[in-house]
Amino acid sequence: MANSRTSGGAATRDLQRLLAAYLDGRAGIEDVLAWEADLSLDAEVAGSLRTSLDRLSLVAAEVCDGARAESEFRSLALEVVEAELAQPSLAVAEAAPPYRSGGAPE
Repeated sequence: MANSRTSGGAATRDLQRLLAAYLDGRAGIEDVLAWEADLSLDAEVAGSLRTSLDRLSLVAAEVCDGARAESEFRSLALEVVEAELAQPSLAVAEAAPPYRSGGAPE
């Protein structure tokens, strides 16, 4: 999805889409980890997106190692999607669909 030339805005939209796919069951934790590893080389990614990526990566790795339950990653993914959707700089038409607890679309 992303590469080392992805802008911060595009990366945010890609993250929203990836997490929405995860919450829908169309992507796995491994997909999130692979995407984050690719994007981690991008110097343009900063601020809240960088913080979100770091948190997601840490929790995902701990889930894969068996140190945390997948429900913790799901909860964090939902939190990140909701926080990124609240950013006023994102166009509503480009944003991922909002989610409620339990992963069902609103």
